[in-house]
Amino acid sequence: MAEKADENFSSPEIRQSLVNTAIDFLNMEKILVQPEEKKRQFLIKKGLTSEEIEIAFKNSKVPPKENYRVYDIEAQNFTQERRLATLPAPISLPFQSPRTLWTVVRDSFNMFIYITGIALVINYMYQNYIMPFLTGKRTKTKEEILLEVQASVTEVLKHLESTLEKINNNILLQNEKVSETSMKNLGLSQMEEIKSELGTLKSLLINRNSFPAAPAISYSIPEWQKRAKESKDSKEIDIKEVCSTEENETTNTSPPSPPPPPSETPESTS
Repeated sequence: MAEKADENFSSPEIRQSLVNTAIDFLNMEKILVQPEEKKRQFLIKKGLTSEEIEIAFKNSKVPPKENYRVYDIEAQNFTQERRLATLPAPISLPFQSPRTLWTVVRDSFNMFIYITGIALVINYMYQNYIMPFLTGKRTKTKEEILLEVQASVTEVLKHLESTLEKINNNILLQNEKVSETSMKNLGLSQMEEIKSELGTLKSLLINRNSFPAAPAISYSIPEWQKRAKESKDSKEIDIKEVCSTEENETTNTSPPSPPPPPSETPESTS
């Protein structure tokens, strides 16, 4: 089969690229089921000659049939020459297989990406070049944008500082108010305690007559104390008398006392 194909391809009239494309087309599983006449009509529409079609059928996997139709090569060449004379030379295009759902989705997605990219490029060109040119507004540089951002940040920081100061002042005022209220509450509690104590004292002073009266105490000495005192006085008198008599006796019987020692003069002592 390969030697026959080489001999046929050696003819200058046969286009090898179209024959190879036709062979690939005929070897497809979906095309093998199609009738032979339909395949030949399709290949003729694509611009293949009868010789090229025959070579493609011989080199393809198409099984031979008993009712194989033999075309008149000369008539086909004549009609092909007339058509080539009247029409421009056919452009050899690669064979396109039938489109599936996946190919449709892929092509639509690619088209969407292309359209989106073109729209973004047009928008960028319009925003950066066309609109400033039409309106006369100059695009800001990066340094100017950074300066604006820095200025806005400083303003925000100043605003934050002022708000923090206000918050601190409010906190101090609230603390003072809380301390004042606590002192007032403490003073009120003390005043209430004093009032309660004064009320208790007042109630005690007012109700002093409600207590039971103290019993009357007589300041006279009872009889038994008088008797005991009299007996005690008599005993003391007897003791004193006895003591005085004993002293007198001792004075009468005692020896003379020695003379007192001479008194020392202040000169001798010094």
